[in-house]
Amino acid sequence: MIAAAARRNAGPIAAGRMHLHHGDATTLPVPGHSLDAVIAVRTMYFWRDPAATIAEAARALRPGGRLVLAFRAGEHPPPARFDPRTYHVPTTGKATEWLHAAGFTNVRAQRRPDTAATVVWLTGTTTSPR
Repeated sequence: MIAAAARRNAGPIAAGRMHLHHGDATTLPVPGHSLDAVIAVRTMYFWRDPAATIAEAARALRPGGRLVLAFRAGEHPPPARFDPRTYHVPTTGKATEWLHAAGFTNVRAQRRPDTAATVVWLTGTTTSPR
């Protein structure tokens, strides 16, 4: 994934506007308050402890930093191919609770017209050092 992201973002990386890090979401390999944004698209299903992972994102984000999560919301029945032993699909309400518990503000759930109606985009902002 790092190699693919590096190819797709070669310009911003070369200009010093973007840095890629390899690590586990529950222990991000960055200092506290060092990131402008954390984005996770369709990965939350695999997190062992989503509340802890979201709290770790809050730790890593600078004040005013933004978390963006895109995932298939659990209030919609998952497709049969989603093995429940592997895929843990939270509801929008549960994921929103995790963001609030981690200290995120301006938490908003949105649906986008260019994605499936089952997919929710959840965003939140950090307000103070954690």
